[in-house]
Amino acid sequence: MTCSSFFDKKCGVKTYVFLRTHVEQSICTNLYWGRNRWKPKGTKIFLSEAQANIIEFMYNSRNEYLTHEDIMNASESSENSIMGVFKDTDKVLIGSWAGAMGQGQFMPSSFLNYAVDYDKDKIVYNFVNMDKIFPSRNIKASENPEPIKRNIQALPETFSFEGETKNLQEYLDYFWSDGMIVIHKDEIVYENYWLDNNESKKHISWSVAKSFIYSLVGIAYEEGLIDSLDDPITKYLDDFKNTGYEGVSIKDILQMSTGVLFNEDYADYDSDINRFGRAIATGTSMRDFSRTLTREKEPGTYMHYVSINTQVLGFLLQEVTNRSISEYLYEKIWNPLGMEDSAYFILDDVEDELALGGLNATLRDYAKFGLLYLKNCLLYTSPSPRDGLLSRMPS
Repeated sequence: MTCSSFFDKKCGVKTYVFLRTHVEQSICTNLYWGRNRWKPKGTKIFLSEAQANIIEFMYNSRNEYLTHEDIMNASESSENSIMGVFKDTDKVLIGSWAGAMGQGQFMPSSFLNYAVDYDKDKIVYNFVNMDKIFPSRNIKASENPEPIKRNIQALPETFSFEGETKNLQEYLDYFWSDGMIVIHKDEIVYENYWLDNNESKKHISWSVAKSFIYSLVGIAYEEGLIDSLDDPITKYLDDFKNTGYEGVSIKDILQMSTGVLFNEDYADYDSDINRFGRAIATGTSMRDFSRTLTREKEPGTYMHYVSINTQVLGFLLQEVTNRSISEYLYEKIWNPLGMEDSAYFILDDVEDELALGGLNATLRDYAKFGLLYLKNCLLYTSPSPRDGLLSRMPS
C-alpha cells in the first residue's frame, strides 16, 4: 500500500495518510474521540500535518524518537518502509481525527507547539515568545505608567550559601538565568538580562501567576463579589458538583488543602500535571480537565500543592466578575499600579486564561507586583477590616 496525500474540501487543509502503530492508551484517550477504537494493521489514518506534529510529540515523549520528517515521509513510502518507521505493527489505531476532519473540527495550531516548550535548543526563545506559540489575550500597559526609581549599583561578585562561597555570575549561568532585578528601598539597584532577553520582552510567569490570581480573589472578596471565603466553590461553579471540588471551600483552595488527588511530578510522564499538558495540547479545555479530578483526602486537613486549584480560582473570578481574568487584572492591578508595559495571558481552546501559570510580562512589572506585596498590599487608601488579606495568600 502506498500512502498519499489529498486536499480535504470541508476543512481546506492538506492531510496525510499513514499507518499508525504503538500508541499509549493514555494518549488514545486524549487524541481520539472513540476510546479503544482499534483496527487491524493496514488501516488508513488521515491526519493533517499539524496533527502529525502531535503524534510526533506523543511518540517521542516515550523516548522512542520519531522525527516529524519520518512521519511526513510516510506519506510517500511503501507499507514496508512505514513498518520500519513505526514499531509494534500488530495494531494500528484508527483515531477520530479522520472523523474530526469530516466535521471540520480542528484545534488551534498554536497548541501543537506544546511539544517544544522545553526543548533545550528552543526553551530560551519560547519562554519570551509564548504569544507566538499559544493564543493569547492582551493586557495593555497602565494609562499612567510609573517607572520604579533607579539607583544602579554593582552587586558583590560572591555570596554565601550553606556555608560555601558561591560566584554570583557562575550561579546565574548554571541556572540559565535570563533576567535579574533587585529592588532596595523602593529603588532598582540592579537590573541585567542574558540569553537574548531584554527589558521589553514578556517572560512566561509560570506559577508566579498564582500570586496574581490570589490577589484578584482577595480583591473580589473585598468588593463583595464573593460572600465568604468559607463558601464552597460549588456555590459559584455549579458544574463542579460531583467532582473532586464539590463542597471544597474557597479558603481551602487558596491554601492548597482541597484534598483533590493530583500528582504534580513533572518528571513522571504519567503524572496528572503532564496528563493536563497533553490534554490541553490536544484540545481539551482546562475547565473540562479540572472537572475530571477526584477527592483523595478531607478538605482542609492536608496541604498538597495542586496547580489546578488555581485554575479553578480563575473560573471563580470569571464567574463573579463577569469578565475575563485579563480584564479584571488590568482594572484592579495593572492599571492602578502603573505597570510600564503591556502583558498577556495564554489561552486554551475555549479562550480561558491559563490562570495557574500563563501570565507573560516584563521583569520590571513582575518586580513592581513584588513591591506591592512588600508594602503590605495596600491597593486601597481607605482602611478595611479585610486589609492584609492578600499578604496571607499562599504563593
